[in-house]
Amino acid sequence: MATTKLKTGVMSAIVVASVAAPLLVQHQAQARLRDQDEALRQQTDKMAGLKAENERLSNLHAQAKSPRPPSDDQFRELMRLRGEVGRLRKDAQELAKANTESSCEPSL
Repeated sequence: MATTKLKTGVMSAIVVASVAAPLLVQHQAQARLRDQDEALRQQTDKMAGLKAENERLSNLHAQAKSPRPPSDDQFRELMRLRGEVGRLRKDAQELAKANTESSCEPSL
């Protein structure tokens, strides 16, 4: 009778082990898949952020390459300042010419 109980105990242990082993393997596989899924999700989020940043930088680069024309007020101010520079250069040339002529005249 003791051997029968021992055989029953061993058989029960084998049955429990044969049921538990696949469950344990499946549990470990699911844990690995969850970890991989989380890593892929993080990579996807990072890629989306990098894509958005790349798009933003691309837009900035495109704007820098094609500058917009100045507004009417800016254009008028630019023309006014260019005219003033021209007058000042002319005045400077006349002054330099006058200084050169006065230095060339003999003193009395």
